[in-house]
This record gives sequence, C-alpha cells and structure tokens, in this order.
Amino acid sequence: MIPPSFYAHVLGGVLALIVMILILFNFRAVRSMVLYERLMLFLALSVAAGVHGISHQGMEVIYGYYPIGL
Repeated sequence: MIPPSFYAHVLGGVLALIVMILILFNFRAVRSMVLYERLMLFLALSVAAGVHGISHQGMEVIYGYYPIGL
C-alpha cells in the first residue's frame, strides 16, 4: 500500500511542473513585472522547491523511497 505522503509528494511535484510550464509560456508577462513582484514569485518558487526537497528527504528516511535508485 502506498502511503498518503507519497501522493502528496507526487501532487506537489506535478503542480510545480505545471507552474514552471505556465511561467515559460508567459515569460513575457514575468519579464514585465515590477522587480518586487518578480522577487515574490521567485521567493514562492524557492519555498515550493525547498518543501519538495524536504519531502524527498522524509520519504527516503521513513519509507526507504529513493526515486533515482542509484
């Protein structure tokens, strides 16, 4: 049985991928943002990446899940 934290981790990764694709397709709008708005956007992205990384670490420690498998 797959634990719920795995589903939360996958959902977070999929949502992060969708956000990155949306930013790439709307890069002109991102470039026209005021500096403060761009900083807030990148700060939110860095928090999301950090939380996703902590989720990786937790899944490795608790469940022995290592997606790269090296």
